[in-house]
Amino acid sequence: MTTHKNQVRDDYERRCFGSSRTERNSRSARVRSLRFASDEEEDDEEEDARTKTILYKFDELVKTRIMMNDEEIETEPMDVLLRKDLEGEPIENVQPSPQTSKVTSVAELIAFTLPTMAIWLCDPILSLLDTAMVGLTSTIELAAISPASVYVGHTCYILCSAFAVSATTLIASDRIIARRKNTPEAVEEDAKTVNDVLVLSSMFGVAVAVFLFMFHVPALTRYVGANSLDLIPYAATYAAIRLVGFPIQIACSVMQSAHLATEDPYTPLKATIVAGVVNGLGDFVMVFGLHAGIAGVAWATVFAQIVVFVLFIRAMIQRGKKCDERKNDLGYRLNGPPPLRTPIRLPSKASMIRISKIATPVFFVTLVKAIFVGSTIRSGTALGPAFSAANGVMFTVYFFFAVIGDGVSQAAQTFLPAQLGDETRAFQMCKRLLIAALCIGCFSAFTSRLIPVYFPFAFTTDATVASLMKEIAPVCSLALLLHTSSMASEGCLLAGRDTRFMSLAYVPNALLAWLGLGFTLSKGFGIQSAWFALAQFHFVRLLVNSLRLLSKRSPLRRSLKED
Repeated sequence: MTTHKNQVRDDYERRCFGSSRTERNSRSARVRSLRFASDEEEDDEEEDARTKTILYKFDELVKTRIMMNDEEIETEPMDVLLRKDLEGEPIENVQPSPQTSKVTSVAELIAFTLPTMAIWLCDPILSLLDTAMVGLTSTIELAAISPASVYVGHTCYILCSAFAVSATTLIASDRIIARRKNTPEAVEEDAKTVNDVLVLSSMFGVAVAVFLFMFHVPALTRYVGANSLDLIPYAATYAAIRLVGFPIQIACSVMQSAHLATEDPYTPLKATIVAGVVNGLGDFVMVFGLHAGIAGVAWATVFAQIVVFVLFIRAMIQRGKKCDERKNDLGYRLNGPPPLRTPIRLPSKASMIRISKIATPVFFVTLVKAIFVGSTIRSGTALGPAFSAANGVMFTVYFFFAVIGDGVSQAAQTFLPAQLGDETRAFQMCKRLLIAALCIGCFSAFTSRLIPVYFPFAFTTDATVASLMKEIAPVCSLALLLHTSSMASEGCLLAGRDTRFMSLAYVPNALLAWLGLGFTLSKGFGIQSAWFALAQFHFVRLLVNSLRLLSKRSPLRRSLKED
């Protein structure tokens, strides 16, 4: 019986490793005799202990693979394994081990999402401060912020999303592969990714900012419509100044995502707090001290963005210096944000292709989303200045809380990739993400309802505008509740790189929502029509994404492939 078991074991090991244990022992004995022929003073007891350790490694390796099919087995050539045995190098299992990463709990997801949410709140906080300061001094300037923010902010959001998701996904993948291989070359891949995404996004940011500046006056004129032409001088001024900080904001979003991908939300959180303080003080001085109005708040926002950019660059360069000081400590390097190496270099063609595989479909998806949201805002702007002002304030409130959904999506892209390859764990993580999203969405919906109902005069002194804000409030809360959950489902698809499905699903959803917008306008819902269409858009997105995640072709049922 024992002989039969040994024979079965030897046959299996030959398929796994190219030789049986008996053959390896014989080969190891011959190599040891050659290696130590010239050194007879070698301690025999130490060598025997070391041989036992080598055999133990093979035993453990066999145990981890006993449940695999032959075609799933990946290992290194036998001569490489023997060389590693003799030189004391670790024998790496290139297959992901389900036991190495636990499934994050709902409480841990929320704990990660809360500081992440605060980070994503940076730009909405700046816009909210701008809106509040301007609204207390001028209703027409308050109304002008809405179309200008759509023109600059939505375009920036499209590029930020594309490059931020690329940074998050690629860096998370780099870290997973680095932990498997545990070599200096693999560990350094995330630093190359940060450099390449940062340079490429900055180049696109500058080019798009120049293009938008060239056409900002005719584009805004066409957007606001014939009933709101009085807004153009103010909107054009605000847009032109905000375009100065356009590429800076995109670069900041990439560096922020680089930290979040490595489960470090606290460095970006500190930068966000500083930005909020700087922008708040700048708005107050510009509006009430210098009486600069809408131009003043725009310059204060740009200055705050520059401060955040400097803080991020400084932190990541210092991280690089610390990693260089401890270059032999791979554990230190893999626990913390990726460094930024200087001098910064241009990305290679292969790197740009790698980034574009993720950035392009995300860009398309976000473009469709931005066009749809922009059209819904326009439906309120075209009704007149008071409607534009109320719509502008409520969309500022909406985007302030909508970034909470971005935080949940970020959590999915950070924690889910490590579970892909184990279907049970992947579905368990997805379920917890959706539960966390529901809890956070309820908080967003409730809190957002309080602002227009109890504090409308924090944004305007016009009673008509305040009344319209209260009319929008309940539908806005519903849209936010659905948005947070739909973003969680979208984050799961992004973590599994199911971007093709997302691209195909967005256009029909947007067309369906536009039909809903036309229907509600025809039924006399007025300024609420845009918000019903927005809630419908998020509901359909959540439904379609959920069906995809539960389907047989779900990304949760697949392993994450190396690039």
